[in-house]
Amino acid sequence: MRIFVEHDTALNHSHSFLTLPVEILDHVVQHLDLLDKISLARCSSRFNGLCTRLIYRDVAWSRWPQALQCCRTFLKCPRTSQAVRRLSISFDSPPPNLLQNAYKMLSTALRQLTQLTTLSAIAMIDAYFSIVLAPCRFPHLVDLSLALPIPRSCTAFLARHPGIRYLQIHPIPMGTPMSPALGFDSIPSIALPALHSLIAPQPWILKLVGSASRLESAVVFWDLRFPCDPRAVLAGLGAPGYFVSVTHGWREDVMEAAVEALPNLTRFTLRSSMRHTDAKSLLAGLKHYLPRWKRLIRLNIVLAGVSKHERPVPPTEAVLEAGFATVTRLGELCPSLRQCTLPSDVSFAGNSSGTNNAPTTTNPPGAGISPTTGNPPTPRNAPSATDIEPITWTRPILSDNAWFPQVAPAIKYKFIARGIFLDRYPPALLARAGFMTVAQTESLQDDLKQLRETGLSPRQIAEMVSSLMMNKRRR
Repeated sequence: MRIFVEHDTALNHSHSFLTLPVEILDHVVQHLDLLDKISLARCSSRFNGLCTRLIYRDVAWSRWPQALQCCRTFLKCPRTSQAVRRLSISFDSPPPNLLQNAYKMLSTALRQLTQLTTLSAIAMIDAYFSIVLAPCRFPHLVDLSLALPIPRSCTAFLARHPGIRYLQIHPIPMGTPMSPALGFDSIPSIALPALHSLIAPQPWILKLVGSASRLESAVVFWDLRFPCDPRAVLAGLGAPGYFVSVTHGWREDVMEAAVEALPNLTRFTLRSSMRHTDAKSLLAGLKHYLPRWKRLIRLNIVLAGVSKHERPVPPTEAVLEAGFATVTRLGELCPSLRQCTLPSDVSFAGNSSGTNNAPTTTNPPGAGISPTTGNPPTPRNAPSATDIEPITWTRPILSDNAWFPQVAPAIKYKFIARGIFLDRYPPALLARAGFMTVAQTESLQDDLKQLRETGLSPRQIAEMVSSLMMNKRRR
């Protein structure tokens, strides 16, 4: 009798679980891994529909056999194809010779994905992949990322999707052969009125932004193989608040065009794809054009480099001092600037007698290091500039051109402590910036006065002040 009672109780619990609202079941099933979802889908028709929707919501294909197997499932069971919302295709080679009908099957299956909202298709070395997308139309597509070797092959597909809001077209690698007949010369203008964000090489810009009146952000890859006037390219962007310029080296004409065409920028990123960029020339251009932006809040400078370390190396005292000197000058030029990211190359280039490389034996002359700080010589095996992580500086109070590095707390408070000793950061400023309370700053002033009278070295005083600040911060 006990066995029957326990079995009946288990059935009642199972029945009560099945009667839960679908929203609760959906929340529970989301926390299961893929194999558990597949097993649960075989339990009942209700769980089959629920799990199928979650299993096939996000689909990623990186190999042709995997993709074709999934396509067969889509064609046999339409319910699975209706569950797909995001699809990522990344093939590094054409299909095997034995799969002659692979393109046809893939294209037929894709046409069943009528609920698709996000698509990423990357097949840079497969010139025939455009056959797959040619007949497809996704009524709900809003996010699209394409990387095809022949630009013209995706124009018809783009024209059928005017509701795209986020578009990314990957640059064509330098080694990819192109001819005018297959390139950008024959591409017609494409109307995408709903476009909000665009990432594309410069030849695509004039083809895509003619009717994009609501463009909010733009990333432009400047391709040296296609000479153009940057003013004509950027003039078609409208008035985006966020602009990223990716160039090979430093191009002052792009900066000048950005100032003229995009006067209301709030965020600006300069990225160089060349390993060794003339940072001094870059800063010279910034000092010339930066004052003309009146609303700029964030400035990011990203230089390409090859790090020898698995993880970026924390900044040294020399890098922080040089970065502070550079970002202070930029803040004077652009009073609206609140955040700035600088690599160490640019930080040292900002000093009149600095160097583009991190120091190897001694502190670089003019790097902003005071002789009174007592900094020891940097070891010969010090990391190079490309190994040191970029530093983001913030200015909490616009009225005070005082910048603070966003680094590890121990490094940050040591730098602030040295700044207090050098009268760079008055204690009252730390209170206004929110680092300490007024009472804590008054106590810190008394502690600092006593430390100055002890005869300790500047470095020892900075270490003690840093410890005091960390302790006061925790209270």
